Amino acid sequence: MNELTVNYFRKPRKKGEKKKPKTGALKKKAWKAFSEYIRTRDCLKTTGLPDYGRCITCSKIVPKTLLQAGHFIPGRHLANLFSEKGTHAQCYNCNINLKGNTLEYRRQIIKLYGEGVDTELETIAKQGKQIKPFEYEEMIKDFLNRTKELTKGGTMKAISASILEGEQK
Repeated sequence: MNELTVNYFRKPRKKGEKKKPKTGALKKKAWKAFSEYIRTRDCLKTTGLPDYGRCITCSKIVPKTLLQAGHFIPGRHLANLFSEKGTHAQCYNCNINLKGNTLEYRRQIIKLYGEGVDTELETIAKQGKQIKPFEYEEMIKDFLNRTKELTKGGTMKAISASILEGEQK
């Protein structure tokens, strides 16, 4: 097909109409918002501070910027990619070098959520799932709002640093 034929089948955009973002770009933005939410949630939950958090698997305190949103179920399948129970703050060593440190991760999520949650997450991961572009857009807004709610009151960098200095000595 030549260029004229291809353009013939495309619906022309109206003047001023924006190009719709592609699903891949929306998924990437949703992941970024979700990761930020998970790391903020876990920092506040584990240390009470917005800038530092404890790795779920090794319990090491790490600056939030060095934490990753690690998954209990490896692989980035849509069924578990945005699972709040199956995703927690992990240090780089546990998430990447130790490939998720899955045995300790299993112990910790059972401690957090109770017996059977590990098998429930494994069952969910086996299911196929599709996410539509409008769902990604809703997820982005939701996770950004939830992160904003968690961080209301501003950051406490000076307090965070002084508490951590005392803990590391």
